[in-house]
Amino acid sequence: MEYYENNTARDGDGTVITFGATVRILEGRRASYSGERPEVADYSSRGPNIENSQMQLADVLKPNVMAPGHHIWGAWSPTSDALPEVQGESYAILSGTSMSTPHVAGVVALIKQRHPKWSPAMIMSAIMTTADVTDRSGRPLMARRDVGAVVAATPFDMGAGAINAARALDPGLVFDATYREYLQFLCAVPGVDEAAVRRAVGASCPSSRARWCSDLNAPSVTVASLVGSRRVDRKVWSVGAENETYMAYVRAPDGVAVRVSPDEFTVAPGETAALRIVLNTTAPGNAFSFGEVVLRGDKKHSVRIPLAVYPAAVLSGP
Repeated sequence: MEYYENNTARDGDGTVITFGATVRILEGRRASYSGERPEVADYSSRGPNIENSQMQLADVLKPNVMAPGHHIWGAWSPTSDALPEVQGESYAILSGTSMSTPHVAGVVALIKQRHPKWSPAMIMSAIMTTADVTDRSGRPLMARRDVGAVVAATPFDMGAGAINAARALDPGLVFDATYREYLQFLCAVPGVDEAAVRRAVGASCPSSRARWCSDLNAPSVTVASLVGSRRVDRKVWSVGAENETYMAYVRAPDGVAVRVSPDEFTVAPGETAALRIVLNTTAPGNAFSFGEVVLRGDKKHSVRIPLAVYPAAVLSGP
């Protein structure tokens, strides 16, 4: 108040004539940037996904993607007694999936506003195929284990990578899947019978069933037990503004040979292209190994498809 009065000029009636004080309103906490690459928290759920009560592994990649979820400042119900230290507060610093999910939901809303006719599967595809697997310096993203060790993240830590909202708006190509295709996926899960499917979704399995769960037209490929060879077919839609030619680049998982055909294709806006990815076990192992197929377009689009494969056995002829 002394500073205020010393910088305030008044007339004989006490009315302020001039005011010369200055003030700054600060956040109260100053962020410090260490330059460290993003890490998957040790409490974040990991893959592989379990598909049935027999604890068999699923031919589907989980998690899908990683997003900010550690020490997030957000709204909190003052009537909640879940955390005594913030009871009665309207905001709190929280961590977990409940914090990363709103980040992804916001990106989904952003994409939906730009592309209102896109299906949920197309939006998920755009987010996954454009996700970052390295930081801005080109270093791989990391994952913190529950024992404290920090190692390079795999798709079972980070899914397709760290969400990149700007690139997700213009992915170049997207994978789509209809209700019928999801139903075929569900009906292909080992140990799940048609009666269980009918109870769960109120519909019967289609007459034309998928042989494998990996047949779902997803923006990733997971094979939980590769015995010999597996053919995986995918279809992509061009959402670019002009014709674009893509070339396929493969980083094969250890113990697996990967062939993509066609390895080069041109697609017009709104048109589709069919891809076939053939996986062959070359060296059986005792764990999943990871790789990727990257479709690079001549209009600067890059579509990354994570691969997670367990090379179980090699089939040999007589």
